[in-house]
Amino acid sequence: MSVVWTMPDKDAQYLLNIDDDAFNQTCTSRFGTAFGDLRLNSPRSSWKLQLCHAVKPYATRLALIGDAAHTIHPLAGQGYNLALSDANTLTQVIKTTQQNGIDIGSKTVLKNYALKRFPEIASMTLATDGINMLFGNAKTAAFASSAMTILNRTPFKKFASTIANGRYIKHD
Repeated sequence: MSVVWTMPDKDAQYLLNIDDDAFNQTCTSRFGTAFGDLRLNSPRSSWKLQLCHAVKPYATRLALIGDAAHTIHPLAGQGYNLALSDANTLTQVIKTTQQNGIDIGSKTVLKNYALKRFPEIASMTLATDGINMLFGNAKTAAFASSAMTILNRTPFKKFASTIANGRYIKHD
């Protein structure tokens, strides 16, 4: 199992600098014992999270997909799902373009790909960054936790789970 644990820089520095036993104890106390006592199996690493989006992820004969085009908060691996959807959409655009005898590398074709991807990328970026901000702020975390408990009892839970698992891909 791997853990992506987001926190303020000063907290991350503290956890990177403590010994392995103290780190293991901190993880077990923070995440619980459902999987037993947590123990490091590899070196710890850290990187600063930063939203990044190519303003224009296309040019003549160039289409950026996945992390080359956009990075989001790593909640539940949604960047991977976006990358798969990028590849799927680009494949569909190329297939349709070829069937119509149009140059697949034209700027117009690749702009069409980018426009088709924009709504999902923008909404997932807002969702993951928003969730991180809500749960990462002590003033809003309790409210957010209560709201999630309520939402988990509604049909929205199934819809959100479908999206989170990458199964909500629209095909033209």
